[in-house]
Amino acid sequence: HGPLLINLLDIDYNHPDVVLLPVLADENQSLHGKAKVADIMAQVQRRNNVEDPALRVLAGINGSFFKPDTGTTLGTFISKGDLLTGPIHNRVAVGITPDKQVLFDRVQVSGHITTDMGTTLQFHNVNQPRLNKDWVLYTSAWGAHSPATPDQGTQILLRRGTTNQLYVDAIGTQSFPIPENGFVLLGPPTQDFSRVEPGQSATLKMTLNPDWSDVAYALSGGPYLVKRGQVYVDAKAQKLATQTFNKPAPRTAIGVTADKHVLLVTVDGRQDDLSVGMTL
Repeated sequence: HGPLLINLLDIDYNHPDVVLLPVLADENQSLHGKAKVADIMAQVQRRNNVEDPALRVLAGINGSFFKPDTGTTLGTFISKGDLLTGPIHNRVAVGITPDKQVLFDRVQVSGHITTDMGTTLQFHNVNQPRLNKDWVLYTSAWGAHSPATPDQGTQILLRRGTTNQLYVDAIGTQSFPIPENGFVLLGPPTQDFSRVEPGQSATLKMTLNPDWSDVAYALSGGPYLVKRGQVYVDAKAQKLATQTFNKPAPRTAIGVTADKHVLLVTVDGRQDDLSVGMTL
């Protein structure tokens, strides 16, 4: 019990001039970076002044989870239709389509790379810190190099040639430079790579479940608070630690009403004389 400072922004998303989108904290659009919300808003306005002076930044709130040490984005992030990062623990994300539909769902990534020798390598995430048993695909959005391989894992460098054909460029245990026209697939040494060799051609397929191919922007968070008009807090299902939801803390939420008003809510916390925060 204690004081609460709650901010609510009610956005009429029916208005044709209203734009709502997630942005990265780093001014150079790296997935690794931290900044205060006010500084991020100022960065976006500076870009708008160059790219589209008619756009004015009116408000912003903090968004996705991130690694405290590096600022690495944790969870689904889509920008301009490109999947820049995949989900963490299948947590819920908000998606925005070009025609301004606002979607909420738990997103999963599924993909595979198949060589011309018939070897198929499956992966289930994109540009996320890798757990020891996972296969993760890294694109140039991650940075200049793939992350170091934990526990003697394997890295496969794939590159597109002059005909845009994807091919295996190198295989090793070391970190590889990530080419603009290719990928690095990183995973544990539990699969037979005897038939995977540099020079082999390959195909890559990736899907999102649900099909969010028409989503232009998306940002992950979690857990649900309301689903189909009913209270629905699924913190345990989304693997959020107990102390994350049963202790008062600062909170941020986004929702949409039946008449297409987007609600952005923040609750300050951990300040006994101002706002103690809320549980879930």
